[in-house]
Amino acid sequence: MFVCWGTVWQKRCFPFGSPLGERVKFDGINYTVIGVLEAKGTMLGGNQDKFAVIPITAGLNRYGRRWTSLSILVQARDAASYDDTVEQVRGAFRTIRKVPPGEPDDFEVFSNDSMITQFKSFTFAVRMGVVVVSSIALIAAGIGIMNIMLVSVTERTREIGIRVPSAPRSATS
Repeated sequence: MFVCWGTVWQKRCFPFGSPLGERVKFDGINYTVIGVLEAKGTMLGGNQDKFAVIPITAGLNRYGRRWTSLSILVQARDAASYDDTVEQVRGAFRTIRKVPPGEPDDFEVFSNDSMITQFKSFTFAVRMGVVVVSSIALIAAGIGIMNIMLVSVTERTREIGIRVPSAPRSATS
């Protein structure tokens, strides 16, 4: 078995030398170090260099369960080969998972485009909620202002109605 790990493990286990070709033990299994990945630093409080990569078959045999969700990250060489890369990944997974032709995929492929689409649909729902709430608030405020105006006009009409009969009459009538 072999392992490729982040720089954190290299600094902890082999602070004064190269770990390449050395044997290490994780969870009772011996591994040979075949590489150390380039340091990426931290993001959102998490250290991106504190991990070990082992073969997928060894990982599934040792840690896998029937209903385990598995994420595999694939990166295209460049933007021009992106669609081709997605189709190659989809074809490989259909072959591995033995999905017959014409049947829908029994796995999901997420890309930046699909995440952006999902985010847009979520923000659209939030915007529609804001529109509904603000519309209700405007209608309620309009009804309140209309009632205040109605009361003001009614009171003014009464006041005008009381003053008109008490006004002096002209001598010509």
